[in-house]
Amino acid sequence: MNKLKLLNRYSAAVTFLAFEFFALIAFNYSGSFVLFGALSLALCILLILFNIGEIKSKGLSNVALFFIPLFLFTLLTAVGNYNIAHTQAGDFSWAETVFIPLGLLPMAFNGYLLSIDKNFKLKTFIMVVFSALAVYVLINFVYNLISFGAFYPLFYKNFYLYYDGIKSEVPVSKMAYVLEGFKFIEVKMSHYVLYPLLLSASSVMLLFTSPKKEKGYFYSFLVFTVLAIFALTFIPSTLSLGGLAAVAILVLVIYLGKTFVKTRTVFKFILIALVALFLLGYLFYVIVVATGISNSFTGILNRLFVSNRFSAIINPNLEGIFSSAKFLGFASWPVNYYPYYEVAYPTGFFIFDTFMTSGVIGTVAIFAFVFLGFVSFKKYFYSHKDEFRLQATILLLLIVFVAYSAFFNDVDYALYYKLYKPIYLTSPFTLMVFMFSYVICKTRVDVAVVEEKKEEVTNA
Repeated sequence: MNKLKLLNRYSAAVTFLAFEFFALIAFNYSGSFVLFGALSLALCILLILFNIGEIKSKGLSNVALFFIPLFLFTLLTAVGNYNIAHTQAGDFSWAETVFIPLGLLPMAFNGYLLSIDKNFKLKTFIMVVFSALAVYVLINFVYNLISFGAFYPLFYKNFYLYYDGIKSEVPVSKMAYVLEGFKFIEVKMSHYVLYPLLLSASSVMLLFTSPKKEKGYFYSFLVFTVLAIFALTFIPSTLSLGGLAAVAILVLVIYLGKTFVKTRTVFKFILIALVALFLLGYLFYVIVVATGISNSFTGILNRLFVSNRFSAIINPNLEGIFSSAKFLGFASWPVNYYPYYEVAYPTGFFIFDTFMTSGVIGTVAIFAFVFLGFVSFKKYFYSHKDEFRLQATILLLLIVFVAYSAFFNDVDYALYYKLYKPIYLTSPFTLMVFMFSYVICKTRVDVAVVEEKKEEVTNA
């Protein structure tokens, strides 16, 4: 143990490797979850070895409880019928299945390890992530301009592409090119929009960065913001323009909340009201559909819960989820059979698809992890351990990703290629796990250390 503590002096080199790793994830390098999972596991081992002294002094028991929800989600998802069936069918590899727990759990632990690492600078992390994301967005944006030209969704509404004589599933106006792995592929517009939307979260940095004192930093984020706006407006869609407007509103709320103290109470009550209404509506919908009560609805209730186009694809995923098999994510049919292809299919709503991929317990677990992450931001802001602008940027980035995934996540987003990627096998989700873990552990570790010092002083 004493020899391992000597490695602490070289921990800066490992922290540098961590930044390189995050750049690869943000760039979606190779698009391989196996690569991200393997690097995450390797980074975790290195961080443990080179920070053993910090781990011993800060302790782990005070944050261990917060890893339980993610552990349950990854385990139930990996061994659940849905994932096993698609793995056997070749939609994703066994290596990807293995790295669901072995990649995401180490990534969460990396959040803890880097929250106590003195060499880790959140300012550098944010610059690295947005720089890599900007390069990825720029490549996709330029390729689409070269292929179709600016504003092509407005000009090619009823035009289709053909590949080996097969007509594309969607018109040109609803598709785009994205770099996936090492080649460009045709994808649905909703997938293209995700990355510029994430990049647009960089705009909050402009409000709290001085162009005189930090000229390079300010203009870097100005470039990121302008690039995100161009990528969303020059290739317009309802989702891109609506998402951009939503981000602008969130940035304004953050600015007003920071600048005018009196507005915080108003925003707080509005937020609580909106979240409460959403949760009540969401839980009511899940319960009435899962228990079969909705089948007896008529009139306007039937339209809301049964006969509209959204319910038609959502309801099959919720029916019978409280049965003993589906509750844990294990259906009663053989794992080598495609049960959901005939009965249900991923809807694009992450808040409903998790019941199919992870069961009820897995769904509650991942929701608990996300909830704990967002709640921890209150203590995180008050801790003043990181600059407000950096904290706000992480918060906005997480809000954008969670909101997008809740309603617009497309598992089968490729048009001409066999590419099946549930959200838990994507690079943005991997980054989300790290950031939530970092925020949770940053507040818990700091509080635990302060309380321990107070106790030592009292006993003395």
